[in-house]
Amino acid sequence: MQKDRKFRKIGFAFKTMDFPLSLSRFALFFGLFSHPFFALAGGLEVPDLGTRAIARGGAFVAKADDATAVYHNPGAVARLRGLHLAYNHNLIWSHSAFTRSPTSLPVTDMPSEDPLKKSENLDELFALGAFVAATYDFGLENWGFGLSVFGPPGTGHERFSRLGGQRYMLTEFDAALVYYNATVSYASRAFGVGVTFQYADLWYLKDSLATDGTPGGPLNPYASALDVEGTISLEDRFAFSAILGLWWRPCERLELALSGRAIPVFLHPEGSFSLKNLPDGTPFTAEQLEVKDARVRMDLTLPPTAHLGARFEFGDSADLELDLTYEAWSIVDSFDLDVDGQIVLLANEPTQDMRIDKHWKDVFSARLGGSVQLNDAFELSAGGFLESGAVPNAYSHLDLPSFGRLGLNLGFRWRFLSRFDLNLAYSHIFQEDREVSESEGKVFQQRPIGQCPGECGGLSGVPVNAGKFETSYDLLSFGLEWHP
Repeated sequence: MQKDRKFRKIGFAFKTMDFPLSLSRFALFFGLFSHPFFALAGGLEVPDLGTRAIARGGAFVAKADDATAVYHNPGAVARLRGLHLAYNHNLIWSHSAFTRSPTSLPVTDMPSEDPLKKSENLDELFALGAFVAATYDFGLENWGFGLSVFGPPGTGHERFSRLGGQRYMLTEFDAALVYYNATVSYASRAFGVGVTFQYADLWYLKDSLATDGTPGGPLNPYASALDVEGTISLEDRFAFSAILGLWWRPCERLELALSGRAIPVFLHPEGSFSLKNLPDGTPFTAEQLEVKDARVRMDLTLPPTAHLGARFEFGDSADLELDLTYEAWSIVDSFDLDVDGQIVLLANEPTQDMRIDKHWKDVFSARLGGSVQLNDAFELSAGGFLESGAVPNAYSHLDLPSFGRLGLNLGFRWRFLSRFDLNLAYSHIFQEDREVSESEGKVFQQRPIGQCPGECGGLSGVPVNAGKFETSYDLLSFGLEWHP
């Protein structure tokens, strides 16, 4: 009773609201899904997989001379004679930060933390980057086969302060996508072709952000006493894809290669959503935060890609390779969500389906790298890459920082006991800083049960991605391979 009196004193009681609820039917869910939360692949990745490929700046489509060929170029698997076993592992540190710009709108409530203070990723290390592969020729002269398990390169976890200036964009993101693969390859002395069939398994995708629950009046640009945190949890345990690869040696020193995802990954994740209190908000009861019969369904597509490589050998001890890559991320123009459920906080109002515009762009990159055989035991590799961003400036976001990138890479291989290779590689990835103005930003704060009055310039919410984005990555990779 005391809590209900408090709500009436500020203008409403959640279960007896008498103001219009046209926006309340969908705006909270729009708030949960109105940012690009899917950061698992393509131009959204942090290149690359395979320790030796990383050491060469990702220029490995033509080289592809270890078991990671099942990913880089399936056509090269038939060149691997006998049994090859490989384990590679990536550790990636995501240095991601956002500094909110001062708003031009009137400020009422202030959070307990300074909203203009830089908000940084609290969980920088992502350590789940395993790659396991085995290839074998079964004694067949021109054939090779492989089995492998790996995830896409990149980071699958970000966590920020629940009270920071980024709260209306993102508080936490967590995702895991795994590929189970089977490869078949055929090669002659001058040409090879192969395919890796992929079973894609999205174990989980979770995403959280704050939503303003104020029923009306001026906007609250930084915080509201009625803020709640919304979380979606989705999964899709089966999708199909394939990587096609081929190579051709037109002359003794030159090798050309083409590889890429020939079949897009069509994911259809389903799951639920939930609400919980924020530390500086009104402490709602568990009953008030209940979401009845909550279900979310959506479609996500990982697009086709292409990698064209040219490699030149300098004698028997050195090579240089240039790869050009294309990733068709413009295929993702929007997210379409089918949402069911009733929220007690919104007087058991039903939800509505949504379309969320993204307008992603195709990604292009150039990768240059090579290796030098120092002696029978040691090989030194180096390289780098330039990559364009997938996300337009106005849609810049913490959980999908696919901006322009420059990577510098270095690594080595140590061969010991004649059959073992120990590989180590390091990459530092510089990413452009982005400044988004309040007039430009397209990621909005959501108010599920109250629209902005005329003095707010017609805005339905504050552009919460107005500010400065700073991101960079450090990637450490190590691998062990057994070969004949």
